[in-house]
Parts: sequence; C-alpha cells; structure tokens
Amino acid sequence: MIPEQRRASSPAWDGTAIPMVPAPPRCHIRGVSATAVRRTAYAGVVAALVYATLKAAWGLGATVGITDMAAFDRFVAGFGSFEWIATWGTVVLALLAAGLLLALVEPWGQRLPRRTLRAAAWFGAAVLAVPGFAGVAESVLTYAGVLDEHDNGMAEWIFLLTYGSFSMLSIALASSAWYTRAEPPHRRIPGSAHRLGPGAQEPTSTTGRA
Repeated sequence: MIPEQRRASSPAWDGTAIPMVPAPPRCHIRGVSATAVRRTAYAGVVAALVYATLKAAWGLGATVGITDMAAFDRFVAGFGSFEWIATWGTVVLALLAAGLLLALVEPWGQRLPRRTLRAAAWFGAAVLAVPGFAGVAESVLTYAGVLDEHDNGMAEWIFLLTYGSFSMLSIALASSAWYTRAEPPHRRIPGSAHRLGPGAQEPTSTTGRA
C-alpha cells in the first residue's frame, strides 16, 4: 500500500466552490491595447460633453459663438416644427453617445447586452463620420481662405468644434465597437487559475491511490 502523500507544490483544496470572475475583454488587433482604446473612448466622451454644453447654452439663451443673431434665428427657423432638434435634441443625442462609449469600455457595461451596444456604436460611427470629417475639411479650407465663410450667423470656430466633435465621436465609437467584438464569452472554465485571481492555483486532490 502506497502511503498517503500531499503535493507540496500546491495548496490543499477544501472542496468549497470556486467563485466565477468574468474575464476582462481581450483584443486580437495587433498593436492595439485596452488602454489606448479606453483613452480614445474617453476623448469621445469629452467631445460629446463639449458639444452638448454648447447646444445647451444656446437652448438656455446664451449667444456664445453667435455673430449675427438675425441670421442665426433664420437658420434655426429652417428646422420648422423640429426646431428643438437644433438644441435640446442634439444635447440628448450627445449624452447618449457619451453613455454608450462608457458602457463599452467600463466594467459596469458588461451587465448590458453587448451586441446591442456594439450595433448602436457602429451605427453612430457611420452617421457621424461623413458630416464630421467632411465638415472638418471644409472648416480648414475656410480658415485657409479657400472657401467663403458661412452666412448663418455663427463664428467659424463653431463649425470646427462641431464637426471635430463628430469626427472624434465617430473614431471613438468605431474603435470601441471593434475592440470589444473580441470579448470572450463569460463562462467558467474548470481548473482555470485565471478565474481564481492573481497568484491562485488549481485545486488538487490531497490523497493518492493505493
């Protein structure tokens, strides 16, 4: 009979249940790190908040960035019965975009339906990309004197800020959606030390066979 032996290389397992710890998102894109994607998402959140702040200020009656009030009023009146879209509607959309970015890169977002979040992010990125990048190019050409200035009563920096925010949001939404597509399924892998936390080892039996 072989005497009972204890493995010295690993601690004894007392038979208690092993807690499930969700694995962090992994990225299979060469040269891209989670930190870089998260910082890009935060930059998108800042862009959304700056844009929302400007539009909220206009909605409250501020005239920041408005050079010709009469021309600006004509521009807003062009929305007709949807005039609220030019102010508070865009504020709500900007805040939703900021929340979407945070949900994609922050741990609490793991509780939300990931496919729905990624689909919304891709949609938002596509919608913002065309006016964003085209608007930035137009603003640069306007500052360079190649194109005439806008005549809707707003300073030129307003257009650069607006379309710059759209562009940053588009990049942030697309990169966050692309990165999180590589998230592994959250299921327990038997015997995985990764699920047990740093420095943990797999449970082993304390007895041998005769």
